[in-house]
Amino acid sequence: MAKLSSEQLEQCWAILQEFAPKSLYWNHYDFSVHTDLTDTDLWKAFLLTPDVKEWLQEERNIMQETELAKLTDGVATSRSVGQAQILSAMDRLTTSNKASTPAGPAFIYSYVPLNSEQRNAPNVRILEEDIFHVDYTPELKFDTP
Repeated sequence: MAKLSSEQLEQCWAILQEFAPKSLYWNHYDFSVHTDLTDTDLWKAFLLTPDVKEWLQEERNIMQETELAKLTDGVATSRSVGQAQILSAMDRLTTSNKASTPAGPAFIYSYVPLNSEQRNAPNVRILEEDIFHVDYTPELKFDTP
């Protein structure tokens, strides 16, 4: 991989900024197609530059967190199971960019009634009891010395 000259680096930065925010998600082939600078090796070298990689990741994280905030704005009044699933996926994506988290199944707890297709799906279990209900027993006393 060839080292970029300061002129090439500045030119690539300018083009990246010109096409932002959509260019934040482009690869070196996209840059060569959508810009006047068609050298994919040059774009690849630019995108692999540590400062560029770090800056792009920070920008992507900001955009993901902002989109998650926009989605959560209307979640209190929404009855959409799809929106809950998108929120869960976006939250996992945002969290995975911050720290290493174990992957596994996502459980979505919702009071939204199931449609007939969902109700009859083989992987659905309908619970009749409230799994978050806690019996409060006021007679519970602690011994104090």
